[in-house]
Amino acid sequence: MKDQNVFIILQVPMENKKSAGCQKILMILSAELSDNAQVIADHARNNINQSINMFKEYDKREKAAIEQILLLDQINATRKKGWWESIDKLNEDEVAKYEAWLSGTVFKLKSRLEQLENEASSSSQTSPENANNTPSVRE
Repeated sequence: MKDQNVFIILQVPMENKKSAGCQKILMILSAELSDNAQVIADHARNNINQSINMFKEYDKREKAAIEQILLLDQINATRKKGWWESIDKLNEDEVAKYEAWLSGTVFKLKSRLEQLENEASSSSQTSPENANNTPSVRE
């Protein structure tokens, strides 16, 4: 048998404290453990240490993720907003108004394009002699 210290952490309620809480008290008990109990205690200790290490790693990752989110939030708050981003905030009447405006604009653009195409085709149909509107001179 091996002489082994056993650590016990007790949480004792604090009565004289303003906020509810507990104080942790570490108690060290000295006891003799059998070989089987020693193996079990060592295995449990290893599992606890692994769990603590995993928790610390997850805690680091969480803090890094929180810092990254805060940084991205700052970047998002200071960036220039695009004109299209306000569309999501329009109500039904405003959507109808802008839809009508866009339809009118599309109609005007199509009309202007058609007009330009007609002018281009009519100017290409004129004879090369009269293209510059000067009378032709024959000798």
